[in-house]
Amino acid sequence: MPNGLIASDSLRVHPDGFALSLTIPWYRSLWLSSVTSITVSVDGVEVPQADLRFELGDTSYALDELPAQSDMLWFLQAHPLLVATRDEPFALGDEHEITVHGVLRLPYMQIAPGQDGGPGMYVPNVVHQSLPLTTTDRDAAPPALVSDVPAAPAATGSDPFQLGLTLYSASAEFRAGWYDFDGLLDRVAELGIGPGIEIVASQMVPTYPVVGEDFVARWRAAFDRHGFDASSFGANLDMGKRRDRDMTPDEEFEFSKLMFEGAKKLGFPLVRIQSAKPELLRRLLPIAERENLKLAYEIHAPMGPNAEPIMKVRETYAELDSPLLGFVADFSSTMHSMSPTLLRAVSRALGLAPLKTPGKS
Repeated sequence: MPNGLIASDSLRVHPDGFALSLTIPWYRSLWLSSVTSITVSVDGVEVPQADLRFELGDTSYALDELPAQSDMLWFLQAHPLLVATRDEPFALGDEHEITVHGVLRLPYMQIAPGQDGGPGMYVPNVVHQSLPLTTTDRDAAPPALVSDVPAAPAATGSDPFQLGLTLYSASAEFRAGWYDFDGLLDRVAELGIGPGIEIVASQMVPTYPVVGEDFVARWRAAFDRHGFDASSFGANLDMGKRRDRDMTPDEEFEFSKLMFEGAKKLGFPLVRIQSAKPELLRRLLPIAERENLKLAYEIHAPMGPNAEPIMKVRETYAELDSPLLGFVADFSSTMHSMSPTLLRAVSRALGLAPLKTPGKS
């Protein structure tokens, strides 16, 4: 599924002109403050920024108000409307070339911390799409499910470990709304995948970073229904959720504490942590000990276990000397080069000539 803000059914009728039903162009929920800019053109003519507004739920925002909305979550399954004012509203069935350019900031991917109380630098997510769209008044129907899927082989006593699934694997389907949370777990059970289940909290929990009692009840009911085991709770740390500054150490602690409490409510034995700052870990370790939670820092490309940043984490672990501290190794940490598939996709996106495979003319 494309990583885009709009899809084939995005152009909607609206009494003020027209609207675009937006999809979050990432695998997890983001704060509205993450939206840096959005521009829209219709048939080659850009819509003035003053004529655009962003509607999420019952609230409407001017685009220049979005950077201040650091406590308003754009949940992964929400599809806000970008409303454009026009003298003549689009009619049902009208066809137009719609170009959208959006820039979002990923608040947990910090490139460099802020200086003197200012905001840090964060990885941007830049989306540019130009699609011929037909004005509609409804979502496209989800695709038919493939039901004749062979059952997974049953586990045997000789298997060295149990298998599991991260629901991150279904990011595109969940983001598109093809499944709600219960339906997704039902589908996982139907396919015989499991029994371990990992979630990324910022992706699956509508009240992130708080895990509400309604979510806990649905989670437990699904696990009782299917016999799943909670394996890993992915906890991002959104240091850049505010645009004017990074989180303070106290805010980082309180944000992380909320997720530790949520992981405990859901029965997870392990929290996959993103930050291993020594001062933060010293404050969080007593909570992990109280809740009996293992904390695993993820080793991810381009770093391996002996990279300098990971060595610093290892030094912190050695100082704290706790059996609850460890690592989760993402398979990307074993990469020795960029994937040819990824390189081809980047080449196509940038309009470059196809890359040649080494050794071939």
